[in-house]
Amino acid sequence: MRIAHIVVIALAIFFCAPSAQAFDCLKRASDRIKSGDEEAAVAAVKRGAREGDARCKFILGMWSLSGSKTEQTPKAGFRWLQEAAKDGLPNAQSALGLLYASGLVVEKDEKKAARLYRKAAEYGDPLGQIALGLASFRGVGVEKNRIDAYQWMSLAAAQGNEEARAYLPAIESTLAADELKLAKAGAAEFRPKERKGARRPSKKELLKVVGLNRSPGEIERFFGFGGVDR
Repeated sequence: MRIAHIVVIALAIFFCAPSAQAFDCLKRASDRIKSGDEEAAVAAVKRGAREGDARCKFILGMWSLSGSKTEQTPKAGFRWLQEAAKDGLPNAQSALGLLYASGLVVEKDEKKAARLYRKAAEYGDPLGQIALGLASFRGVGVEKNRIDAYQWMSLAAAQGNEEARAYLPAIESTLAADELKLAKAGAAEFRPKERKGARRPSKKELLKVVGLNRSPGEIERFFGFGGVDR
């Protein structure tokens, strides 16, 4: 199912940056999952979402899209992701962008998708960087720019993302020596924006809370690019 693919994509590179909250929904949910009480974990996430925690909104949105731990209600999932993205959560911005790019749940809008990717990418979100890199390479929603494509993809690759590393050689092969030098310089100068009060809980903890695992290659299959050919 395509919606499920989007969920897997977003969670494959899931690094949430939380805001300070008196009630830590992520920790509470993680603790409840470890103890085997999924009902309490869901209740913790729902409470956090109602109280305005962007991380909880994101998690609840992804659960609602995929039907993982909650009833599958794509429209509600979209609304929770939209709220989390408005709160400035990069992960939600990337995932929301994928929904706009696909035309699932919401009317297809590739330009809006690219704008969301860029917001997330500028905060250092690797999914946003990969998505923006691919969009820039193909000219989908943004003007085609292979220097930008290499720059964004290399930034995601530097964070250890295997999909990004796999794309780089093909993108590099399309660049002249001076273009490649310019792209590498741009990547070296990049400094991600910072969200106030942000910290990064472990990837393992987040994936456990959401209940989905990594699925290599989903980004390529989702976009249907078939690789970054010329």
